[in-house]
Amino acid sequence: MKISVLVSTHNDEDYIGQCLQSVLDSNCDNYEIIICDDCSTDDTKKQIEKYNNYENIKCIYNKKNMGISYVRNKLIEESTGDYFIFVDGDDIISSDLLKTIQSNIHKLNTPDIIHYNIVTVENEVKKSGNCCVFDNLNGEDAFIELFVNHYNIADSMCTYAIKRDYFVKLKYKFLEGTVHEDFRITPLMVLRAKNVASINFDGYFYIKRNNSITTKRNDDYLVKRTKDMILHYQFQLSEIRKLDVNNAKAKHLFLNFISNSIITSLSKISRLNRKKTITKELLKSLKNNIHPQTFKERIKKIILYINIEIYILLICNRGK
Repeated sequence: MKISVLVSTHNDEDYIGQCLQSVLDSNCDNYEIIICDDCSTDDTKKQIEKYNNYENIKCIYNKKNMGISYVRNKLIEESTGDYFIFVDGDDIISSDLLKTIQSNIHKLNTPDIIHYNIVTVENEVKKSGNCCVFDNLNGEDAFIELFVNHYNIADSMCTYAIKRDYFVKLKYKFLEGTVHEDFRITPLMVLRAKNVASINFDGYFYIKRNNSITTKRNDDYLVKRTKDMILHYQFQLSEIRKLDVNNAKAKHLFLNFISNSIITSLSKISRLNRKKTITKELLKSLKNNIHPQTFKERIKKIILYINIEIYILLICNRGK
């Protein structure tokens, strides 16, 4: 089985070489690397050109900055592998990841999705999330395991090997012009799969940097991210209404996850901007789509009906 390694990059001149080398060091032969440089203004292109002699590397250079969603759609379109994985240009993968994916594809009867661990690296300190291991679960049960029981950045596309034919049949596209694009697709992708596996393998290393998209903290960016997430949320709600979800608990937990993800994002912006962002329609939707599973959650939902600000405090301090 051939694996496509899809690398998105923008102004990563100091990191793209390390990223590509981590893939080239793989103990695996049957793979391709497709890189899309999204009109970098630094020397990222020069760093990529050092790898021009590799036959299994294809480079795409955007003439203008198109954004990560466009880049991801383009990379999937250009891929020729049976499975694909995403790698950000400032991160790295384990040299054993591709080989491990290939061996599990055969061992687990070609699942639609294989999930592996993502390791956060900050100031050279590595932190791996909760291990979640299972074979051959349907998407509904896999969603509960990955997004509820063992959540560890499960909505990041960078922690999955995805069967290309399965993804193409979904007909999902990343919404161009938006950020936090994975949130739109990943939960639905898992929920709709027929066969999902999760392996205990530290395959992806997310290098936390001060100026990366995921660590930006200025309020303008956070407002943009929240508004984009609300667009993704509306899409998810429209999709879940069309799906025949057999497991009622999985459907309720899916709605809880996406609704509370919006609440969490709202908590990160200023109270003034929050008031501007929470429309009557959004508040009604959040109230209707949170389904308490415990007595404590029922109390919290009552509080949501009374005062969303208090609910935000309760939800966002639950792990503290």
